[in-house]
Amino acid sequence: MDVELTSELVFLHLSEEVGEIARQLVNKNLAIRKYEENNLKEEIVQAILDLFVLSEVHNIDLPEQLTRKIEEMAKRQQIPS
Repeated sequence: MDVELTSELVFLHLSEEVGEIARQLVNKNLAIRKYEENNLKEEIVQAILDLFVLSEVHNIDLPEQLTRKIEEMAKRQQIPS
């Protein structure tokens, strides 16, 4: 079954990953469920990959835009240059 990769579908998956990140952070701080460091790492990486996919769907050169934003923030001294 072929599924069209739409912004909505990618964003839905990204939202799920962010929810998983939140769950692991809550588990770590409140000990509601077992906290798993490896799972947290995997979820963060998956969320970043989803952002890359979302940028591809919208023809955004994410590395270029990241560089531009970092330079802009450095000029405003929000981050070390």
